This record gives sequence, structure tokens and C-alpha cells, in this order.
Amino acid sequence: MNDRAIGKTILFVALMFFLPLILKEKPPEIKEIYIEPETVNVEVHLEKRTIVEHRIEAETIEEEVVDVQEEVVEDVKPVPLIAEVPEPQTNGNMVKMRITCYLPTGLNCADGTPPYFGAVASNHANMGRNFTMYRNDMTTVGKFTVHDVGGHHDLVNGTALDVFTETIDDAWAFLYANCWVEGGSWYAWVEWEE
Repeated sequence: MNDRAIGKTILFVALMFFLPLILKEKPPEIKEIYIEPETVNVEVHLEKRTIVEHRIEAETIEEEVVDVQEEVVEDVKPVPLIAEVPEPQTNGNMVKMRITCYLPTGLNCADGTPPYFGAVASNHANMGRNFTMYRNDMTTVGKFTVHDVGGHHDLVNGTALDVFTETIDDAWAFLYANCWVEGGSWYAWVEWEE
């Protein structure tokens, strides 16, 4: 449930409870029930929801009961968790990689190493691997080691590397000095050590 839906639910419950007080009517009866939401894959989750029932009485209306039903979405197509991996562009032993930078989170890297300028995040398959990064003119940027993992699909599928920097200014300086832009993303050549 997203923030907007939660906000609407809270507003609805608040209105249903306080409106009768303002109108000097009996507050609604609150019942707790358990509903099993739709499942994804093979996981089953139970969720506690509160249903508010309120009967409105007026001179012309004896009793009105509002029945709230969940909308069932038909024809739901599964979305792949990982996008298809494009064929990497190579230059001899080097691979063109998308380069991004990340900033301090207050946590250590996935392998327990405290983050330092130049520590790199990739995917689990590249954890602990060393590589040399080159600019587009084939001058050397430096040697790096993968100490961390990231959740972005380009990191997960191994088509990008995320370099740790202390500040946003350091990130921009690193990208401008060592990478080139193609199609709105920063790139560099990478040569993995065996």
C-alpha cells in the first residue's frame, strides 16, 4: 500500500469516526477483520485491516449500508525483476560500463569494509573482484575493488559500476574527469582482473 492510499484510508476512518460526533450522532462501530490480499509468486501475506460500518438514518431513508469491495484487477502481466542484459560493448579485454557514484549512507559496504573514496558497488558475482578503469582516450583512471552491491537493475545485471564518493561535488568531479557521456549516462572502459 503506497503513502497516498494510506493517507486516504486514514482520512476515511477519521471522517467516519468524527463526522457523527460533529453531527451529534452515535459514533460508528469499528470491527477488525483479517483479509488475505492477492499473493505474488508463492508467498502468502496476511494483513490486518479495519473496516468501519456506519448506518445513516434520515427521515426519507430508513437505513443505508455502504458495501466497500476491493477492486480486482484482471489481466495482470508479470513484470520481470531484472531487465534483459544488453550485449556489452567491448574493446579487446575491456568492457564499456555505465558509471555512477554513491554517497555515504552511514553503513559499511556489503563485505564489511568501511566505505572509502573509490570503493565500488556492483553485483554479488563481482564482489571482491579488481579492475582497472580507463577513460575514453584509454588513459588509466586507476585500480578499483568491488566491496559493495547495489539494487539498481544496471548494477544487478552487471552493466554498471557505482563508485563511492564522500560528497556530491566529489562525485561530479570524478565523473567529469574520468568518464564520458553517451545517451544521458556516464561511461568508462573497465578491464577485469582474473
